[in-house]
Amino acid sequence: MQPICFLGYIPMRQFYKIHEELGSGGSGTVYRITRRDAPSVSYAGKIFHIAPWTRIQAYRDIKNLDKVKGAPHTIRAHHLAFFSDQTLLVMEYVRGSTLLPREYRCTMDNIHQTVQILEFLAHIHSKGYTYFDLKPENVLFNKDDNDMRVVDMGCMYPTSQRFNKGIGTLCYRTLSMWLCEPQNALSDMWAFGLLLFELWTDSPLTYTTDKNADEATTNKYVNLIVSQFGMPPASLLDKLEFTSRFFIKNEKGYTLKNPLNLPFKPWKSAMSECTKSGSAEEVAHLIDLIDKCLRYEDALTAKQALLHPFFKNYTTHFSIQIQPRNYVLWLYEESSSPYTQLMKLRLSDRQKLSCLHVKTQLKDRYIICLTSTENSEKLIAGPCSIYLRNHDRLLIRKNKFDIWGFAKEVPPKH
Repeated sequence: MQPICFLGYIPMRQFYKIHEELGSGGSGTVYRITRRDAPSVSYAGKIFHIAPWTRIQAYRDIKNLDKVKGAPHTIRAHHLAFFSDQTLLVMEYVRGSTLLPREYRCTMDNIHQTVQILEFLAHIHSKGYTYFDLKPENVLFNKDDNDMRVVDMGCMYPTSQRFNKGIGTLCYRTLSMWLCEPQNALSDMWAFGLLLFELWTDSPLTYTTDKNADEATTNKYVNLIVSQFGMPPASLLDKLEFTSRFFIKNEKGYTLKNPLNLPFKPWKSAMSECTKSGSAEEVAHLIDLIDKCLRYEDALTAKQALLHPFFKNYTTHFSIQIQPRNYVLWLYEESSSPYTQLMKLRLSDRQKLSCLHVKTQLKDRYIICLTSTENSEKLIAGPCSIYLRNHDRLLIRKNKFDIWGFAKEVPPKH
């Protein structure tokens, strides 16, 4: 793969044209931009705020994007450039809105499609990283191809790394994060459970208007979490650094040190009362999935969550046979009756593959990862898809850039 390019100082306004704002955060603002010498191609350009620390953040962002360039359902970085006293990160542009309820009202089908977020999390967790900032604002959804992309890698760190201060967005932190436990990948699963709740009810589960992570704000969030999920087990509180600031231990166990009478509705009741369309079975599965993500200990991993019944009809696994001489791959759908669907894909010479891994089926679409079995490196970066059109052609698309066509053949009987 080509390394990410670091450009030197450039005349920003002469090189790029800035269009509409796409979003903003603590470190900078993202715009749709185009190059003046190629105006037909759009990019997402993050212009970092002018501050001493933002250049360090820019380097972290692009390095993290480089680390996840083989992960499904994220974006690609193009280059980092400098102009005047500001820094510009140029990334792949994805048309669509975030998953914020006020911008996009999710249906049950859309919530099923969050399986794509899990596939991203499962990939980075397997590589030893934790995302740490999962929230609706950091997930883009393209309605044209039902593709979700996780963006903003500024908070991604090695899972083993310790922090002296909090990380991520306040209302998506776990209790352990508030009390300064060494973080782990289950922090992402807690945030995923909160995200599912928010997508279904259109409101966050644990939220206050406080913006500063001081002791008073921490106490509010500790109270909110305990109100919804009960007193944490002593086995957890015993090992957290700041437990004594917010809990008192006696012979009967722990109690809150500064209890607050905060209004709240039990989250399962709020889920059941939501009027969105969905079968009773689907809602029950969704509640069960959220419940197994929002646990103080022994929560589902991303890999386990992919196998949850909520995603049963949205996940199909395949087996393959490879003919390396002429690069033909036969796909078999694994189901109760073997070989129920077989597709033959003929690849060109420059797309030589030793493994085709197909993970998810969303209606008439398959999300695939093209990999090499020798070193597990992605030969085609980012999410790829197989589209069925008129039942006679297959198209593999790579991040909306390159398109290849393949003939569909009737499977032989076995």
